[in-house]
Amino acid sequence: MTIIKATATQKSDEIRGDGEAERSRIFAEAFGKDQEFFRFYRSMQAYSAAIKPEDTRMLLSPNSQFFRYFQDPNGTAPATPAPADRR
Repeated sequence: MTIIKATATQKSDEIRGDGEAERSRIFAEAFGKDQEFFRFYRSMQAYSAAIKPEDTRMLLSPNSQFFRYFQDPNGTAPATPAPADRR
């Protein structure tokens, strides 16, 4: 039983590694073809990972680089500094 489990674990690790290598190859190829789309795609992944309705609290200026695709569909608008705190 132990040998069967070890063999299955080894095989699953190999399959996972092959899948991750293929994923990396596809990302590299996509980046080479359209760098701007790849940057946009990675930003969308970052938004999805960072902004969770049930537990996310962030204090960012809406003009920050993090939200560049909300400001400009091409993501090229320069970030504008937040207004100074005037207390």
